[in-house]
Amino acid sequence: MRTAFEVFIGTTNVRTRGIRPERLLNLLTSRGIPFRNAYRDKNGDLCFRIERQYKNRVKAYSLECSLEAEFTRIRGVMPFAAGFKKRYVLLAGLFSVIFAAYTASLFVWDIDISGNKRVKDTEILSALSEAGFSVGVFGPKVDREYIRGKVQYSVRELSWLTINIKGCRAQVLVRERREAPEITDMSLLADIKAEKTGVIISVDDFSGTALVDKGDTVLKGQILVIGQMTGRTGEVRPVRAIADVTARTWYQFSASMPLLCMGKNYTGEELERCELILADKRLRFYFGSGNPDGFYDKIVENKEWNLFGDFLLPFRINRIKYSFYKPYTYEISEEIAERQLKERLYERLTEAVNNGSIVQAEYITRRDGDLLTVTLSAECAELISQISVR
Repeated sequence: MRTAFEVFIGTTNVRTRGIRPERLLNLLTSRGIPFRNAYRDKNGDLCFRIERQYKNRVKAYSLECSLEAEFTRIRGVMPFAAGFKKRYVLLAGLFSVIFAAYTASLFVWDIDISGNKRVKDTEILSALSEAGFSVGVFGPKVDREYIRGKVQYSVRELSWLTINIKGCRAQVLVRERREAPEITDMSLLADIKAEKTGVIISVDDFSGTALVDKGDTVLKGQILVIGQMTGRTGEVRPVRAIADVTARTWYQFSASMPLLCMGKNYTGEELERCELILADKRLRFYFGSGNPDGFYDKIVENKEWNLFGDFLLPFRINRIKYSFYKPYTYEISEEIAERQLKERLYERLTEAVNNGSIVQAEYITRRDGDLLTVTLSAECAELISQISVR
């Protein structure tokens, strides 16, 4: 690994040719001259790297060992700056660019949010902006504790938040508040009502008095088990009804699909545009602001510029590519369309059936011109009991 001193002073690669070139390495070691990455190439030449300041001494020692030395690939800050010689304006411009890039790296140009599922990124970004943390903020002056308190006060669904700033990137880690489990107050009086319309299969009443029996037809919202019980002496006392009521239910869903679909025949014509995004400002390198006419696919490539990986520069380039095509229509087979519609309807049915199973299902397919329609009729067995607190 190159040290910071080597990067600044500069290094050069040495290639030696001759008999027993390892004698040179022994001589350099005895004279206190460091070298790195010594190896033999496919031609048998000995190659290694030294600091640029030892170039003349290594050249003299090579002659002592009757070796031919070749110096290649000089790298480093000082050799690079020496190439400018009297081009002071160009050199000043170079250091100005480096200084500007370093200064820009002290600001936050990218905010990444992770850990949220229910709360949207836009809501968190809005709360961060109200707390004074947004794109362009000066990183070393960020008060994380103040921002955390303000955001958690604004977004009550968040239970924890922290901000990690690395270079120009800020990673906002959040944790959403866990919803407290619903606590059933058994002291509250309640009845059992029908959640759906159906025909009763079974009634398992653990508390309360059942008003329906097997084979009865019930409507949605009808009381199935009333929250009261009769004692041995005939007195009626209110209770909380608890029961599992299973019923036969029926569903019918329909879905349609056109058999004529649109395809794309690409013409080979393409259009490219570029945009410069500076912080949150957009600079277009083309005339107009709208999209071109005709049919096309739009692909946007976002290129960010970094220094040393984590130092994100405050600008990026968007490359927009339009690929034009001519639309045409084609017909898909009725079998494929029917299979897709049946899969879609079955998924919808399984979502509709809560705590139960599908007893039987049948499909009816009808074609009207270029439109295919599939109707699903199904019979299910499921729990329809629903607690209704008085």
